[in-house]
Amino acid sequence: MHLINYISVLFLMVSSSCTQTKLIKTEPPEWTKTAAIYEIMPKQFTPQHNLKGITQELARLRNQYVSAISILPIFTTLDINNAYNPGDPYACSEFLTIDPALGTDHDFKTLIDSAHHFNIKVLLEFNLTYTTPNHPWRKEYPEFYKSSQAKNDTAFNQDYIRFNLEHKTLQKKLIHILEHWMKDFPLDGFVLMNADQFPESFLNLLGSKINSKKFYLVSGSNTPEFVERGYFDSYFNYDLYHLFIKMVDNTCTSQDFKSLMEINEKATFKNASILFNQNALLNNKDGTETQRFYGFYKLCSVLSILTGGIPMIMNGQEEPMFDRINPYSNQAIVFNKFFSRDFFRSLFIHRLDNPAIQSIQDNLPVIISDATHVLAFERKHGEASIVVMANLTNQVQSFTLKNDYIQRLEFFTRALTNFEKNKSYTLNPYQYIVLTNIK
Repeated sequence: MHLINYISVLFLMVSSSCTQTKLIKTEPPEWTKTAAIYEIMPKQFTPQHNLKGITQELARLRNQYVSAISILPIFTTLDINNAYNPGDPYACSEFLTIDPALGTDHDFKTLIDSAHHFNIKVLLEFNLTYTTPNHPWRKEYPEFYKSSQAKNDTAFNQDYIRFNLEHKTLQKKLIHILEHWMKDFPLDGFVLMNADQFPESFLNLLGSKINSKKFYLVSGSNTPEFVERGYFDSYFNYDLYHLFIKMVDNTCTSQDFKSLMEINEKATFKNASILFNQNALLNNKDGTETQRFYGFYKLCSVLSILTGGIPMIMNGQEEPMFDRINPYSNQAIVFNKFFSRDFFRSLFIHRLDNPAIQSIQDNLPVIISDATHVLAFERKHGEASIVVMANLTNQVQSFTLKNDYIQRLEFFTRALTNFEKNKSYTLNPYQYIVLTNIK
């Protein structure tokens, strides 16, 4: 009898543990296979500085073949008189209501419904690791924060606004916030910034409460391990961005990209990371794509879209942007030239039409040259193919190919070209060539 009781207790313990960590999802949502994401800073995106302004831009974005928008937090923030995180669009004063300056619940529902009419998915971004110092929880639940000391000597203590994410009651309240937005608005997913700071207990809660087969959950941190363990569908791939930084110094090699591709190859779900050369955090921290990668920012976008993952661009990149977005200013992004609009539109259309560059399992990049400073690779799916050749430096570079590519279309000019194996070719500084066999 004692043995039976022991086995029963052991079974219950194992079952309880499995229930805690069981994840429903088995693969990312189907629509992510052809997704092209456009990140929006709602206060600066249009002259209206609100949600209605975003709604009015949806037709243009769809014409650019954007298929998902990721909107930065739409909650009230404290931009002035805040010594901890002034101007930070992720530092919220509360999480459950929309900033009146941006609009109403009705405006947000109209935005989502209109986006769905254009077959555009809507993601909402959060940072659940800190608040502004005037968040009501700062007084009501001081135990939710890492510290109750506003200052360390004369310095403002950042732990005063950072959550203690190990706190069980706080975890439940944060999950309740996410559930509120899922229940009241027909959103398609969340992007959770600073997810690398989430403890295991909170990840388990996310997995059991938020994860679903249709809802898209993205880690805004470089956390491929969280995708492997099933907590998230995708993650922000900052490793690729760091390679772009190396290109500035002429220290990037094709081997660096090969190492990045090998991480993708080992992943359970291939091509699931989100790739970019610009997002809201980088714009605020490092400047615009043209400031960081002057003279080769388009090359970075080509690699972000074609190397294997889900591409994301930031509002304004179709201009492109030469000045970073100022969170303190009411100056909206001025769209009057669209120098890069057709560039992105062409690549996003091709992502829809060419399965070789979609986010699927069997079209991983294959390196087709031994050149050190020229990255050359091919991606294939069935008969469909895409070939990329890119000079990673500001010096002229020579290279040879391991395969013949005869009568291929140069992607941007649509000219028929021939590239023969073992024949020497040169690329000018940061020059790139893209070949396709899809007309």
